Amino acid sequence: MKKHNQALLATIVVFALLAIPFRQVNAQSGVPALCSGYQFQNLDSTTASTTVLQAYAMGSGTLSGSKTYNIGLSSSTSDYLGGSGGSFLSPGSYSAVASSNTQLNALVNQVDCGTVGLNVGASYSGLSSTQVANTVYLAFVMSRAFGAQNWNSVISIQNAGSATATSVQIQFFRSGQSTPAETFSTTNLAAGAAWYLDLSQGTYATANLAGFSGAAVVTSTGAPVAVVTMYAPGDGSRLLAYNGVTAGGQTLYATQVSRNYAAGVYQGGLSLFNLGATSTPIAIDFYPAGASTPIYTKTDSVAGSSAYILYMGPGGPLDSVPAMNGFNGSAVVRVTGGSNNLVGIFNLNSAAGAAGAANMVSVTQATTTLRFPQIVRSFGTGPYESGWQVVNTSGSTTANLTIRYVKSDGTVSQSNQSLAPNTALSVYVGGTAGAALGTGWNGSLTITSNTPIVGQANFVNVGAGAKDSLLIYNGFNN
Repeated sequence: MKKHNQALLATIVVFALLAIPFRQVNAQSGVPALCSGYQFQNLDSTTASTTVLQAYAMGSGTLSGSKTYNIGLSSSTSDYLGGSGGSFLSPGSYSAVASSNTQLNALVNQVDCGTVGLNVGASYSGLSSTQVANTVYLAFVMSRAFGAQNWNSVISIQNAGSATATSVQIQFFRSGQSTPAETFSTTNLAAGAAWYLDLSQGTYATANLAGFSGAAVVTSTGAPVAVVTMYAPGDGSRLLAYNGVTAGGQTLYATQVSRNYAAGVYQGGLSLFNLGATSTPIAIDFYPAGASTPIYTKTDSVAGSSAYILYMGPGGPLDSVPAMNGFNGSAVVRVTGGSNNLVGIFNLNSAAGAAGAANMVSVTQATTTLRFPQIVRSFGTGPYESGWQVVNTSGSTTANLTIRYVKSDGTVSQSNQSLAPNTALSVYVGGTAGAALGTGWNGSLTITSNTPIVGQANFVNVGAGAKDSLLIYNGFNN
């Protein structure tokens, strides 16, 4: 019997159908009306997948609609719910669960529904039933933060179990402070339903959270939860998203960060949360792309039960480090004393508006098989182009990589490459490295290695006028 797998997609899955007028951008939160897209990847090489997507109106455990997808062997399929693909649902905001007869990976893409002048997007992973828990951590959230830019987060917490969650609580910890700045709770969250918190206005924009930047911890009684957060500035020019995580580690990888890269266009940032109650010393090693030794190591500490935010751009603490000017590569955060674990995210921002975020990955989650449900080349309106980056986490062994692209129709393109210890490999599929894929490519990528690796993929709308169509997601370690 094949493994039954559920991917929990309900975290801020917003559907807006093309048959209705678009909603206008919320002037406070900056998050526009969004249309969702899904990519499902069937991991089975012998059995076709029958995947059923079930959607629940946000806050409700009542089924609103369902749709079935048939996916070939080791293949993938896409559906954009802003068009005819979403006709099985009325316009609105939903949570969702995808169930399959085979092991499944799922990706959620959120893009604005055609609002003139925006072109924003963000991605996050569907979470399997083994990736949810009664305690979930968010390493970076904001409420009316950073002055005139007015950054805000929206958080969706889904009941990922089969029983009602009798109590769900979220606590917010400011950067450098160990006492919660604010706590919210709800009761009797039905199975499949999601609790949605907009920190820009109304009920959840309290005085205690004014100007807030830090981390959050979600706890649930009676059922595990899945959590996703999205964040944006008040003008809606950027959109970033990442999944909540259920555990931390003492060595975390940020697979791509930048500082004044590409003539100052790209800037990066890191945000950490200390899961322990005591202060934790850390070292952050920065590896240029292709290098096996760090160009710079920053030492610091993270207060107990608190957030730590490192902005890498102008005006930040790295201004005094000439070696970091023009940096592009990876970062490794190491706990250098004690037994506390950390969680973290990394983000990228460009002067042109492109922005994206993803979780840092613990070395304990490094794998010899890394999967990316969606890789595109010259695909769709724009068009969209993909890139990906992997890091060889072995300190002593060269990684021999097998890189296997599979198009949605089953077409395969395969190559091999070696990667030195501690080194990052960055590939832009839209360039000559992806020439073998041709144009109109939409499919999945699987990378196998003799050493453990971590990585992320991204895709961007390269068309004229695109502001923030940079979508980043972590590779799946299965």
